[in-house]
Amino acid sequence: MRRRPLALLLLACAALLAVPVAAAVLARKLPPDPPGCAVGARLTGLRSHLGQYQVRIELPPTCPPNEQRLARIITRNGGRLPPIGYFRLGAGYPRRIDWWVFPGAQVQDRPAPNVWVDAPLRGVPTWW
Repeated sequence: MRRRPLALLLLACAALLAVPVAAAVLARKLPPDPPGCAVGARLTGLRSHLGQYQVRIELPPTCPPNEQRLARIITRNGGRLPPIGYFRLGAGYPRRIDWWVFPGAQVQDRPAPNVWVDAPLRGVPTWW
Protein backbone atom coordinates (compact mmCIF):
# COMPACT_ATOMS: atom_id res chain seq x y z
CA MET A 1 0.00 0.00 0.00
CA ARG A 2 2.82 2.43 0.66
CA ARG A 3 4.27 2.00 -2.81
CA ARG A 4 1.31 3.53 -4.61
CA PRO A 5 1.58 7.03 -3.06
CA LEU A 6 5.32 7.00 -3.69
CA ALA A 7 4.81 5.92 -7.29
CA LEU A 8 2.18 8.61 -7.80
CA LEU A 9 4.51 11.21 -6.32
CA LEU A 10 7.34 10.14 -8.65
CA LEU A 11 4.98 10.19 -11.62
CA ALA A 12 3.80 13.70 -10.75
CA CYS A 13 7.41 14.93 -10.43
CA ALA A 14 8.32 13.39 -13.78
CA ALA A 15 5.32 15.09 -15.40
CA LEU A 16 6.35 18.45 -13.93
CA LEU A 17 9.87 18.01 -15.31
CA ALA A 18 8.57 17.04 -18.76
CA VAL A 19 6.64 20.30 -19.22
CA PRO A 20 9.73 22.59 -19.47
CA VAL A 21 11.45 20.11 -21.77
CA ALA A 22 8.44 20.05 -24.08
CA ALA A 23 8.29 23.85 -24.04
CA ALA A 24 11.98 24.04 -24.99
CA VAL A 25 11.46 21.63 -27.89
CA LEU A 26 8.53 23.65 -29.17
CA ALA A 27 10.50 26.89 -28.84
CA ARG A 28 13.22 25.50 -31.13
CA LYS A 29 10.67 24.78 -33.84
CA LEU A 30 9.47 28.37 -34.08
CA PRO A 31 9.94 29.90 -37.53
CA PRO A 32 12.89 32.26 -38.02
CA ASP A 33 12.54 36.02 -38.00
CA PRO A 34 10.79 37.65 -40.94
CA PRO A 35 13.09 38.47 -43.86
CA GLY A 36 12.50 42.21 -43.30
CA CYS A 37 15.33 42.14 -40.76
CA ALA A 38 17.67 39.78 -42.60
CA VAL A 39 21.25 40.85 -43.18
CA GLY A 40 22.05 42.27 -46.61
CA ALA A 41 25.45 42.03 -48.28
CA ARG A 42 26.90 43.62 -51.40
CA LEU A 43 30.24 44.34 -52.99
CA THR A 44 31.31 47.97 -52.95
CA GLY A 45 33.94 49.45 -55.19
CA LEU A 46 36.45 47.88 -57.49
CA ARG A 47 39.11 45.23 -57.03
CA SER A 48 42.08 46.25 -54.87
CA HIS A 49 45.75 45.88 -55.81
CA LEU A 50 45.87 42.71 -53.69
CA GLY A 51 42.95 41.14 -55.57
CA GLN A 52 40.41 41.69 -52.80
CA TYR A 53 36.90 43.12 -52.92
CA GLN A 54 35.21 45.13 -50.20
CA VAL A 55 31.97 43.57 -48.97
CA ARG A 56 29.45 45.63 -47.00
CA ILE A 57 27.21 43.77 -44.55
CA GLU A 58 24.33 45.84 -43.20
CA LEU A 59 20.91 45.72 -41.64
CA PRO A 60 18.06 47.11 -43.74
CA PRO A 61 16.45 50.40 -42.64
CA THR A 62 13.19 48.53 -41.92
CA CYS A 63 14.87 46.62 -39.08
CA PRO A 64 14.01 48.07 -35.62
CA PRO A 65 16.89 49.86 -33.83
CA ASN A 66 16.83 47.42 -30.91
CA GLU A 67 16.99 44.30 -33.14
CA GLN A 68 20.35 42.49 -33.11
CA ARG A 69 21.55 40.11 -35.80
CA LEU A 70 24.67 38.02 -36.22
CA ALA A 71 26.52 37.63 -39.51
CA ARG A 72 29.73 35.99 -40.63
CA ILE A 73 31.86 35.64 -43.74
CA ILE A 74 32.90 32.22 -45.05
CA THR A 75 36.04 32.46 -47.18
CA ARG A 76 36.53 30.46 -50.35
CA ASN A 77 38.73 28.01 -48.38
CA GLY A 78 36.19 27.54 -45.57
CA GLY A 79 37.62 29.98 -43.03
CA ARG A 80 35.37 32.18 -40.88
CA LEU A 81 35.67 35.93 -40.49
CA PRO A 82 35.93 37.53 -38.00
CA PRO A 83 38.08 35.12 -35.97
CA ILE A 84 35.63 35.30 -33.04
CA GLY A 85 33.03 33.68 -35.32
CA TYR A 86 30.47 36.40 -36.09
CA PHE A 87 29.76 40.11 -36.38
CA ARG A 88 27.10 41.68 -34.15
CA LEU A 89 24.89 44.13 -36.02
CA GLY A 90 22.38 46.53 -34.48
CA ALA A 91 21.15 46.96 -30.87
CA GLY A 92 24.01 49.21 -29.80
CA TYR A 93 26.50 47.74 -32.27
CA PRO A 94 27.20 49.17 -35.74
CA ARG A 95 24.47 48.51 -38.31
CA ARG A 96 27.03 48.23 -41.11
CA ILE A 97 30.38 46.42 -41.44
CA ASP A 98 32.87 46.76 -44.31
CA TRP A 99 35.41 43.96 -44.81
CA TRP A 100 37.92 43.04 -47.52
CA VAL A 101 37.58 39.52 -48.94
CA PHE A 102 38.99 37.47 -51.79
CA PRO A 103 36.68 36.25 -54.56
CA GLY A 104 34.55 33.25 -53.65
CA ALA A 105 33.58 34.42 -50.17
CA GLN A 106 30.02 34.03 -48.87
CA VAL A 107 28.07 35.95 -46.23
CA GLN A 108 25.86 34.12 -43.75
CA ASP A 109 23.10 35.41 -41.49
CA ARG A 110 21.89 33.79 -38.26
CA PRO A 111 18.07 34.00 -37.98
CA ALA A 112 17.91 31.51 -35.09
CA PRO A 113 20.39 29.86 -32.72
CA ASN A 114 22.67 27.42 -34.57
CA VAL A 115 20.95 28.17 -37.90
CA TRP A 116 23.18 29.92 -40.45
CA VAL A 117 21.59 30.95 -43.75
CA ASP A 118 23.47 32.21 -46.81
CA ALA A 119 22.74 35.88 -47.40
CA PRO A 120 22.56 36.84 -51.08
CA LEU A 121 25.64 38.78 -52.09
CA ARG A 122 24.67 41.54 -54.52
CA GLY A 123 26.97 43.09 -57.08
CA VAL A 124 29.18 40.05 -57.62
CA PRO A 125 30.66 39.22 -61.03
CA THR A 126 29.31 36.17 -62.83
CA TRP A 127 32.57 34.26 -62.30
CA TRP A 128 32.39 34.68 -58.48
